[in-house]
Amino acid sequence: MEIEQLLDLISGRYPECLARWHLKLSKWNAPDEQKAALSRLFSFLLDHLDLAFSDENAWIDRLQQRMMGESPAVDPKHWMFAVGSLEQILMELVMESQDPSFVQQAFHKIHTLCMNINLALMQRPFLSLRAFDSPHIRSHSPLVQLLQGLKIRPDVRWSKMAVLTSEGKILDLAVHHPRNNRWVAAYPTERQTLFVRRILQGKARGFTEPVNQHLTLAISGSKNALSRSYAREIASWIRHALQFSRQYTSGPLYDTLRQYEAILEFDDTLLSTSGVKETLLTSMKQICRLTGFQRSAFFWYYPLLKKVEGICSYNVPLEEIQRIHESEQNVPGISKLFDVKRPVYFRQVHHLLPKHHIRHFRLTSLLVAPLFEENHHVTGVLLLDQNGRPFDVSQTTIEIIRSLLTRVSRNLRTKLYANASPLQLSSPLTHREKQILRFSADGLSTKQIAAKLKISEHTVNEYIRSVFKKLHAKNRAEAVAKALRQRLIK
Repeated sequence: MEIEQLLDLISGRYPECLARWHLKLSKWNAPDEQKAALSRLFSFLLDHLDLAFSDENAWIDRLQQRMMGESPAVDPKHWMFAVGSLEQILMELVMESQDPSFVQQAFHKIHTLCMNINLALMQRPFLSLRAFDSPHIRSHSPLVQLLQGLKIRPDVRWSKMAVLTSEGKILDLAVHHPRNNRWVAAYPTERQTLFVRRILQGKARGFTEPVNQHLTLAISGSKNALSRSYAREIASWIRHALQFSRQYTSGPLYDTLRQYEAILEFDDTLLSTSGVKETLLTSMKQICRLTGFQRSAFFWYYPLLKKVEGICSYNVPLEEIQRIHESEQNVPGISKLFDVKRPVYFRQVHHLLPKHHIRHFRLTSLLVAPLFEENHHVTGVLLLDQNGRPFDVSQTTIEIIRSLLTRVSRNLRTKLYANASPLQLSSPLTHREKQILRFSADGLSTKQIAAKLKISEHTVNEYIRSVFKKLHAKNRAEAVAKALRQRLIK
């Protein structure tokens, strides 16, 4: 009943609560941005008192979300001011009541409520992010940025702080200027280095605080309980920063982020290309840039003719690549692509390519990556290397290349069929023409096709000539290749 009575009292005098708050806020020396944020916080506290009394856990969750939403405009001292003002204003309202029993109960509820607010505030760490947003701070070393951001109390009385390796080497040094209470970066001169070593040896005023097994803080100044507490806090921040750095610059998470970034950048590049040639050239250049390879060459693969043909290159003379026309049997490594259907790394290529190509292009290690049609048939092969030098390749790099080539395949299909007429897209070949073309793809002669279909050889030849005309092909091999590429036959 006391809670309902208290909420009724606050609700009935809500405008007065806000007026008293704005009077207090007008005396607070802070920028307008901070005052606006504080007013939003105070209104939030006042508007959600019913939830605070009915479901404390839900209320604290919403409160902490609000705290995070207003950061970095406000920090703990601003919160303390808002909470203290709320408690004082509510107490003043209650004191005006004539019921002593209600006053006692309400005091207890209000005080408990404000304690819970402060506990919720302390459940999350605060670092003065506003301080780090200053260009003056960002221009300093990481240690100076941290010390300035933490706003260490002047009465701690530190004069120097150094970050040392386990061998005693100074990685970062900061010196305190007490006149303006600022930390500045300092060069570790011989004198400074000797002084820090004396702290390590216990011969100079100061103390040390371990960061991890490799790093230590050496601090010149008082070493009372407050000073030690600050030092532990700074060591903790540095330790966590190092953990974040390792997590985002190495390991599985970094590999995943690197893969996502490469794919997004590659997609943007593909969207800007026009035509098959530009798509291939741009893709090869971008794949090399994103994955660290120095040169590449692309070859079309013709399954019916079982041969590869050089099309384009990056950092390799184009005319030399376009002169290459090899049968599949002369490139035994390609058959492995048909089985695994993913990029394959070869540490040595002496068994993969003809010897004269290996000598001419100075080939050692090689990454061979397939390009697929929609039906998973290999239609192209991309070769990547490090300008003839032996190399190793990570699984992450292989996965990135696989993802990038999948996008190249889709983009090429769009461009290859972009100019096709509606008649072509709905298949220009009749059922009988497709039958004859399939038999041709299987290697059957005109006589064998005629026998299977129970028609004359002359009729078979008529159908074949019709196919040549529709597909603009010069011979059966070219007709079959085009039909396969346009998915007219399987």
